[in-house]
Amino acid sequence: MKVLAALLTIGQVFALSTELTTSNIEATINDPSKDLFLLAYYDSKCNFCQQFLPVLEEISSVVNQMAVGQIDCTKEESLCSDIKGYPTLKWYRDGEFHAYDGGKDHDDLLSFASTMTSAPVKSFISNKDIFQDDDTSKNVAFILYPTSVASTSTDRSSLFESVARRFQSLAAFAMLESNESNDEWAKSITRQNSKEDHVLMRVERDVGKSSIYGGDWSIPSIAEFVQDNLLTVVPKMTISNVGKLGGNDLYLAIAIVDPERDETPAFLSEFRRYASKALPSIKKEYQFVWLDANKWTSLLERYQVAFSGEPTFLVLDLPYDIYWNLPQDASTSMDEIGQFLKDVTAGDVLSKNANVDESVKENMFTKLPNAELAEFYHNHPWVMMCNVLVSLYVLLLMGSTALPSSSRLHHFMENYYWSRVDKILAFLADDGEASSDAKKDKKD
Repeated sequence: MKVLAALLTIGQVFALSTELTTSNIEATINDPSKDLFLLAYYDSKCNFCQQFLPVLEEISSVVNQMAVGQIDCTKEESLCSDIKGYPTLKWYRDGEFHAYDGGKDHDDLLSFASTMTSAPVKSFISNKDIFQDDDTSKNVAFILYPTSVASTSTDRSSLFESVARRFQSLAAFAMLESNESNDEWAKSITRQNSKEDHVLMRVERDVGKSSIYGGDWSIPSIAEFVQDNLLTVVPKMTISNVGKLGGNDLYLAIAIVDPERDETPAFLSEFRRYASKALPSIKKEYQFVWLDANKWTSLLERYQVAFSGEPTFLVLDLPYDIYWNLPQDASTSMDEIGQFLKDVTAGDVLSKNANVDESVKENMFTKLPNAELAEFYHNHPWVMMCNVLVSLYVLLLMGSTALPSSSRLHHFMENYYWSRVDKILAFLADDGEASSDAKKDKKD
């Protein structure tokens, strides 16, 4: 990343971020000289915003191909009506606003700027070169292949490039040269011998999973195809997607790695292949993900992951804060990980609860609808006893009203309970009226 920062600073003009307001935002973000605009929505009273804005200012002074703007939501409420938290980032291009889903530290923002200001579609001579790069975050590629009988029209390539400009931070977009080798490769995916002018394919790194576009050639239709096929077998876990990944009733099967280590790409390739071919009984229980250990140190500490640089593994039930650690003496071979997942599913591995920091005595793999409530009552038995007594008393009161008026219980409750309740309610009503009268007298 330091090399990337150095390359971006060479020969560039320093440009500071712009304060955007209702009066200048339209003209500023639609300036034809600015192809891409990154917008930061912040609250001037937010401490985290005060820490983030200098980072944003530094980025704006380094990358002049991407304009940067700031919006103070305490002053420009009309521009922040849909903002849920601060700081929030959006980017603007081709007349559309898009949510920024990346990290907010210096390196993440530099990486986003580098990606978004590069060519949205790359050209390749061979299909084997498409994933030959170091960017492990892009594991899906959308490939437009003009066959050997393709027309000279550039309409479809232009449409493809327009869509790529919208999604290029999330996936790779490629144009393949038409040749015999690529012809055979395209046929193996499309399963067709007939040739169209262009074939649009979606392929995934290390996984034999592909799909073919069959819609009409329009920007909305192509964009929908791309949007529906962005999710990979093993996505990278980030701050922006962790809630979605961990909240879909699946347990997170997390490969924890250091992306800077030389062996990491090979390990992730094996992990993706394993995830794509896992047993149905495993797939229905787990969402496979990987995370950068350098950016999730607090998570590793919370779930007692001893990370020394070598890949390791964790199973996490995020909503209930329950987790299973791979034994320290176990290897991270796919066979070992597969067996560990089977043992967890079968309840043969004790889970831990991050809230109480001790092994759960029972098998908690099957989620209980009131797990948090049960844990609270377990830790506070006197509260549970009070609730039980109150419930019994309420049942007694309700039951007494259904008894004949001649019964002793009905007579007792009417004289010693309901009459007192009536007096209390009358007192409160009188007190309220008295308060109102007093206020009225004071006003008069």
